Amino acid sequence: MTGYYVLSKTEDEQFVFTLYASHFEIALVSDPFRTKALALDEIEALQTHGTNAANYQRGTSGPGDPYFLIEDAEGDVIACSELHACNATMERAIQRVIKSASSKTIKDLTGSS
Repeated sequence: MTGYYVLSKTEDEQFVFTLYASHFEIALVSDPFRTKALALDEIEALQTHGTNAANYQRGTSGPGDPYFLIEDAEGDVIACSELHACNATMERAIQRVIKSASSKTIKDLTGSS
């Protein structure tokens, strides 16, 4: 099974998406967006830029936990990962996103247009 996106609403009526990799693994969870259109724009940006390994910037938090950012062609951040326990888990997460980001499948659970 290839990856897919699930678009949903938060309790305060904002929109979030989750990118699932094969075997139903969560590859990435977005921050909340005020509108559905903004969330869909971010999915489109991830579909376009998330498959290119050169768009991934690695970093380390103050306490030393690794994370990554995904940037578009202009260097604007389109997604930020969670903090990972070690570099190896971060690198596996990056590979899951790269393999799944291009998916055109969006499961819309928002019930709105």
